[in-house]
Amino acid sequence: MGARYAELVIDGPRGWDMGFIQGFLRSRGYAGTVLDAEAEGFHCAGLREQLREALHPAAETLHLLVPVDLVPAILDAVDDSSKAGRPMAVRQRRAVGGAWFRFTVHVFSKEHARRVRAIFNNLPEGVALSADASFEEIVDDGVRGVELYAPVHAYEMNGEGAVEGDLEGVLAVHRACRKDEQVHPQALHILAE
Repeated sequence: MGARYAELVIDGPRGWDMGFIQGFLRSRGYAGTVLDAEAEGFHCAGLREQLREALHPAAETLHLLVPVDLVPAILDAVDDSSKAGRPMAVRQRRAVGGAWFRFTVHVFSKEHARRVRAIFNNLPEGVALSADASFEEIVDDGVRGVELYAPVHAYEMNGEGAVEGDLEGVLAVHRACRKDEQVHPQALHILAE
């Protein structure tokens, strides 16, 4: 099991928050990774938040995933931001129990299918496929070759399901899925602790 995380939702000036927080942590010798949840592919901004940012273009809401041992340092950084003339505020704080995302797969070669299946067969510790995950292979011996725009393919593998579990592990699988153009991961979601 990976490190325990908390989600911090921080309001502040656009383009300032993340850089200020990272600089604050480095200048005080803190080690650890603070993740920008939105940049990593998490579903973050609801309608209210989107409207707020549209109506106030100088403001930004940042969703951070922070190792719990760094939370006090982040809160100190938020407090110190007003001294720098750019006040930030923590709007929400919650413990993170893990993450999940749904995916679909559609490939046309056995070789590519093996690479995709390797992603899902070798999941990190603390990560699992959902009970509804399925992969189906279709082989048509009457067709030869791999043609992208062919009406019928000699081989197809279709799959869908969800990956869930430990935050760091699920994030690693999501990143691997994003690297393959035939795997379509949907947005990540946080599991509350």
